[in-house]
This record gives sequence, C-alpha cells and structure tokens, in this order.
Amino acid sequence: MKTLITTLTLCLATSLFASDKEAELKKRIAGYDAKIAGARKELSELYAKQGALRKIYLALKRKQIEAKKAEIAKRRATLETKRKGNKKPSVKKPISKEEYLKRAAANKKAAAEAVKKKAGQKKPSVKKPISKEEYLKLAAKKKAASAGKKGGTPYSFKAAAELTAAKKEYEAAQARLKKAIEAYKKSSGGKKK
Repeated sequence: MKTLITTLTLCLATSLFASDKEAELKKRIAGYDAKIAGARKELSELYAKQGALRKIYLALKRKQIEAKKAEIAKRRATLETKRKGNKKPSVKKPISKEEYLKRAAANKKAAAEAVKKKAGQKKPSVKKPISKEEYLKLAAKKKAASAGKKGGTPYSFKAAAELTAAKKEYEAAQARLKKAIEAYKKSSGGKKK
C-alpha cells in the first residue's frame, strides 16, 4: 500500500514538474515572439523612414543641381551681354577735320591729367605682410560683401546645407536600422535555442 502511494506521489510530482516546465517554456517562447514582433515593427518603421529620407535627399540633390545650372546659365548670359556690349562696329563713321582735332585735343588733355594724377599718388614698392588670421578675416569680409550684393546667401549654398543635414539624418537612420537588424537576428536566434 505504501509503495502504491509513493508511486502515485512520484507520478503526480513528475507531471506537475513537467507541466511547470512546459508553462515556463511557453512563457519564454511568448517572450521571444514578442521581441521578434517588436524588432520586425521597428525594422519596417526604419525602412519606411529610410525610404522617405532617401526621397528627400534625392530631391535636394536635384534642387542643388538645378540651382547650379541656373547660376551657370546666369553667368553665361551676363558674359554674353558683356561680350555683345563690347563689340565695336566694323566700319567707323567718317568725321570732319574739326571734330577730329577736337577729339585729339581732349585726348591729349585727359592723358596729361592722368600723368599728373599718377605722379601725385605714390604707391609703396613693397606690400606689408599680414598674418593668417587677418587674411582669413579679410576673405570672410569679402565673401560676406559679395553675398550681400547678390541679395543674401545664394540658393545653391542653402540647398547644399539642407542636403548635408538630410544626408546626416539618412546615415543616422541607416545606423539605427543596422542595430535593429542585429537585435532581430539575436532574438530570432534565441528562439531557435
């Protein structure tokens, strides 16, 4: 009788232990499943964000290229206008003797005045050397002045700044995506165990 009771007790204890073990295993599997689901969700979100950032980056790149093209076209147009303005007529109009003498006298007078002016303005033969800091300050002032004449910072510089910011954000998203992939691999590897 005692043996039967002992056997029954052992069987009951074994079944309870097995059910506890099974419950614990199920709990662990559920935990892994939740981790994998979380990692998958994060991955899909990061892929979506990466795609959106890529679109922004490419749009800004196109804007920058268009701005550069516009600037080049503007410069070309300005140079073409200057070139056309500097063109002299191929045939000179005939002038009278009196007009010719008048012009010659005026030219002679202007040349004499220029010589006097030049003699009055003595330039130093050797320029004073400046430090690197002073040179950089002068260069910055010139750049600011030229930007001010053009009406603020040119569009291409703004586009370049936006492009750099978008690129940094895109790279950060890529790094986060890489981390999420590694976490997903670890969690899926844990489930197999």
